[in-house]
Amino acid sequence: MTHMLMYRTALLALLVVNSAAVAAERVTADMARVTPGGAKFTVPAGWSISTGKDLVVLEPPESDTHIAIADCQAADAKAAVAAAWAAYKPEAKRPLKLVTPRPAREGWDERQVFDYETSPNERAVVAAIALRAGSTWTVLILDGSEPTVEKRGAPIGLVVESLRPKSYQRESFAGRKAQALDDAHIGQLKAFVEASMKELGIPGVSMALIDGGKVVDGGWFGVRELGKPERVGENTLFMAASNTKGMTTLLLSELVDEKKVK
Repeated sequence: MTHMLMYRTALLALLVVNSAAVAAERVTADMARVTPGGAKFTVPAGWSISTGKDLVVLEPPESDTHIAIADCQAADAKAAVAAAWAAYKPEAKRPLKLVTPRPAREGWDERQVFDYETSPNERAVVAAIALRAGSTWTVLILDGSEPTVEKRGAPIGLVVESLRPKSYQRESFAGRKAQALDDAHIGQLKAFVEASMKELGIPGVSMALIDGGKVVDGGWFGVRELGKPERVGENTLFMAASNTKGMTTLLLSELVDEKKVK
């Protein structure tokens, strides 16, 4: 009787695995899809997708990594993530390491990132992103091995960055005329700069406002060094830092236009 019960259990498990395998679809090109709740995302080329009642599971060519996307109604981000784990992998009990709020964007009213504890020996990457649009939560869970996550960083980024709420419509400026940079808008920009300097502890800023190809306003704010009286002026030197990346790209594009580089 015991052997028969074990056989039936094993057979049932095999049937479940085979059923899941049949339900999985491997795409040959980047493909737009939606979750059962209507959230939009892109499946990377070469990945597999399986869809359940309130859950979508994506798998790269390697079988040791998964991205699960779950739709749910929940009181807050923590409850939404718990519901997503229950739908994807109810046996998972990893301790939470850090929760990081992120600013609202791309149609999401609220975003929070959950990072989980992993041991160095297992070389695992486990994280969740809780996204709220209105009263609906969409949770993305990344559950995989470190080597595969590093190898598949680009397509993983494609999935994460393409995730949008059901009602999201991308804003387009095609055919729209830009507003003039009038005194009211210039005042708002300067107020923003001064408030940001105070909040971030920035000693001084130099700024030029360009509209229609002409410098319409600008100026200098603050001091050259915190605790010293010397004001920022037109000859103050600033560190270029990562601005050189954009400058380099611009110069290269000009060389392409001149047919000197391709």
